[in-house]
Amino acid sequence: YTVSFSVDGASVGTAMTDTGGNARLAYGIPLSMAAGDHVILATFAGDPIYQSASDTATLTVEPAPLSGIVLSLGPNPIAAGSGTTATVIGSNGVDLSTACTYSIAYGAGGSWAANVYTSANAGTWTVSASYGGFAATASLTVTHGAVASVQISPASSTITTAGAQTYTVTARDACGNTWT
Repeated sequence: YTVSFSVDGASVGTAMTDTGGNARLAYGIPLSMAAGDHVILATFAGDPIYQSASDTATLTVEPAPLSGIVLSLGPNPIAAGSGTTATVIGSNGVDLSTACTYSIAYGAGGSWAANVYTSANAGTWTVSASYGGFAATASLTVTHGAVASVQISPASSTITTAGAQTYTVTARDACGNTWT
């Protein structure tokens, strides 16, 4: 007799029953299968002598061992005062983003809330993530934010006729970043 097998609703093959009425199907876990619980369904369609029957079992897939992590930041670049989200994926495909410890290069300012970094100082900064003895880095570019104020310098001057005076205008964003 033929027994059909499926995993999470997708057919994975058939097997014939042996003299003891057992059907065995060798099933290899595909690399694309997510860790967690999966439903195995075995179905006998029935015949003129025996009625149809089916049963389910649970297959628990554990993640593969971790051999490294990869860090990405999005969006990137960002304006000062804006946020970026750090995403960390393990070599085994598991999203570790909320389980990692994060830091950014000294001088970047800003703050972390879980895996979200809110920037402060303009520049290109190295972000680091660590998990279980593994580490990864990514570069984050922070541009100045929208102009919050401008200052002209010098504030006053006196020159003679036909003289020249050079003025410098410095823009400042809400985070204190300046540019001329």
